[in-house]
Amino acid sequence: MYIYIYIFLVLFRFQGPSLTSAFLAYNKYYTRQYLDPSPIKYYYIDPSQPQTKDDLEAAIAEVGLPAILKPSAGVGSCSIKKITSLDDLQNFIEEVRKSYQSGCDDCTEFVKKSLAGKDLIPQECSEGFILEQYMDTPHKVSVDG
Repeated sequence: MYIYIYIFLVLFRFQGPSLTSAFLAYNKYYTRQYLDPSPIKYYYIDPSQPQTKDDLEAAIAEVGLPAILKPSAGVGSCSIKKITSLDDLQNFIEEVRKSYQSGCDDCTEFVKKSLAGKDLIPQECSEGFILEQYMDTPHKVSVDG
């Protein structure tokens, strides 16, 4: 979404955030890496890349169970899954891999051209997932800006 806003700003020559800042704010993985070093344990999973059983066991060992798996570039609580076992994680990753497509199909070339030569963002349009600690609490608050 933020990338589309950036494209709109560029096309109509409005002032706004840079593509880098828009992308960092949109992608949960990069937000945690560069803008919000979170105390919540997380692990990045790229479904376009092979994931061995050892890789997924390492992810679970890092984060613990139960865990939440959510798209790094998702919005509105879509495609979020509570993971309670290695089998849950393996099955969901396989499900996602079967239907895997870049989330930026219509802007991939624009984004790649705009980010050419920048090493900051290696996964321009990756649809990866964040596996993070599950927090069991009676009240949850989300602030989207």
